[in-house]
Amino acid sequence: RILAVGFDFDDTLYLGDKEELWARVNFMNDMSGIHLTEEQKRVICSMARWDEQKKLIRQYAQENWVELTDEKLEELQEEAKPYFSHILRMDEGSIEVLDLLKKKGIPSFLITNRGPKSLGHAFKKHGLHPLFQHVTDSSHALKKPDPTLMKEALAVLGITSHFDQVLYVGDNLEKDVQFARDAGVTPIWVNNWVNHENSGLMTVANMQEFFRTISLRLL
Repeated sequence: RILAVGFDFDDTLYLGDKEELWARVNFMNDMSGIHLTEEQKRVICSMARWDEQKKLIRQYAQENWVELTDEKLEELQEEAKPYFSHILRMDEGSIEVLDLLKKKGIPSFLITNRGPKSLGHAFKKHGLHPLFQHVTDSSHALKKPDPTLMKEALAVLGITSHFDQVLYVGDNLEKDVQFARDAGVTPIWVNNWVNHENSGLMTVANMQEFFRTISLRLL
């Protein structure tokens, strides 16, 4: 029996973030003449939030004697969006999974460290609002992998026992897999390169494979 299925967002349901961010940083570098090194770009792209990325870009600009204000960076960010937004896409099978769960009456919930603004854009673009019964984003004071986030979500859904019958699907070993284990729910790892028999995890390559897997369980 499956009581509910929770999801991570980036690199699980939603793809292209890393490519989009790398392209955007390159665009801002070219347009502003900051002269970022490849290593500096990698450090910027490892930051999860725009305010963190912006702070680093300004720091690197200062080191290279380039004056770059917050206002100018915001302008460059807006200029870059139309060029690279096409890179962002739902993983093939994501909508099918969410639709199937809805038809079967199984609640879907989302726990992500993504910010509410960009998450809202993605929800609007792909019509995701009706498909989730609960959403926690980075506006919450706590962040994954704090298991309190999972317990709060399950409480909202009215799930008070049999937590092992709740699935949580994500790509990150700490922030998704360990997060699920610490909260007592069953993790599903989205990873095409690890043998699940050796890792002790149920592993799927992508949402298409998860759709096939969960379809069989719900027959």
